[in-house]
Amino acid sequence: MLRPIDTVYNGYRFRSRLEARWAVFFDVLGVPYDYEPEGYDLGRVGWYLPDFWLPEQRCWVEIKPADNWTFHPKIAALASGSGFQGLYVCGNPWFGDYGIRHHLGDEDWSFCEHPHRFALGRRDEQELWVVHEDCCWHCLNPRTDDARYPLQEAPRIMEAYEAARGARFEHGERGPKV
Repeated sequence: MLRPIDTVYNGYRFRSRLEARWAVFFDVLGVPYDYEPEGYDLGRVGWYLPDFWLPEQRCWVEIKPADNWTFHPKIAALASGSGFQGLYVCGNPWFGDYGIRHHLGDEDWSFCEHPHRFALGRRDEQELWVVHEDCCWHCLNPRTDDARYPLQEAPRIMEAYEAARGARFEHGERGPKV
């Protein structure tokens, strides 16, 4: 079995380059995060150590490779048990190469034929959204009452994709400076 390469970036030792690239994405967007802040006993579901906690969005995030698009009961159980949102993100952080399943605390998973993506608010780019262009959108950290559809291709989102895609961690490099 192939194992991911531990990667040092922004003071954290990530378990994979994929997780480190998502950290680059969040950094460029100015989204604070904690990496693997705490493990939890979820009872019959088992022990679980979520990848990221986004404090401003009050949201747990689990990162998986693109080929791992299956239901993840632990992120759902953590979101339900904590009352906070959960995101199950599969794939690399570049436009069109990843998908998100969004769990709203005690509510059911938002299932869609096509996965959700990140977007920024039209009026306030500090608002981080998950969207599906054909059916729904949800703001993770609402700052305005403006419910207009957010922008999936906002310049800052595209800049974050480019930075994440360009992040190289080979030969002891520590990732991009953001």
